[in-house]
Amino acid sequence: RDRLYQCMKGSRFLCTLCDYQGYILKIVGDEDIINRVKDGNFIVGALTSENSIGPNGIGAVLIEDKPIQVFD
Repeated sequence: RDRLYQCMKGSRFLCTLCDYQGYILKIVGDEDIINRVKDGNFIVGALTSENSIGPNGIGAVLIEDKPIQVFD
């Protein structure tokens, strides 16, 4: 696995890479967490801008134009 995953392994966190429009390009984290968020259509290729799905963490990053950390 990649170096980012090795840093996050077992943390129960996800790291998500998106493009400038809010499309998910990559999700890094433990498989059980990734599988849990798939139920909410949080998958590679999904558009997550606030215009498309309403308020959310990725949409907030796009609006604020800076990194943020979201806790659930």
